[in-house]
Amino acid sequence: MDSTSFTMIRDAVAKVIRDISLKYSQENVMFQTLRDDDACLRIELKYESYLGEVIVEEPSFAPYRYVSLQVLGLRNGIPDLIHYWYDQEGMSVKETIDGLSDALNRALEDNCVD
Repeated sequence: MDSTSFTMIRDAVAKVIRDISLKYSQENVMFQTLRDDDACLRIELKYESYLGEVIVEEPSFAPYRYVSLQVLGLRNGIPDLIHYWYDQEGMSVKETIDGLSDALNRALEDNCVD
């Protein structure tokens, strides 16, 4: 793992989450940091019948390089993955942060904002 890129991405994701949590605070979207250390940043988001998670880590086996966003919701009473986004090998820090920010805003606007 390139620890410089990982650290930069982890820190930038934490800032994006802080900014987005302020943006959606009036919508009662709750963000909670479950883990924040040198190896992992894990943030849960909740809104009514939606549950999401942003993870920044070096996975041992996963469809992403460092960053994963997954949002679950209920469709006809059944839990379903309604939105996801993963970074990819070769993405710059800016591309990663822009992609996550766009995906998270889209997920929240589509599912959590009246």
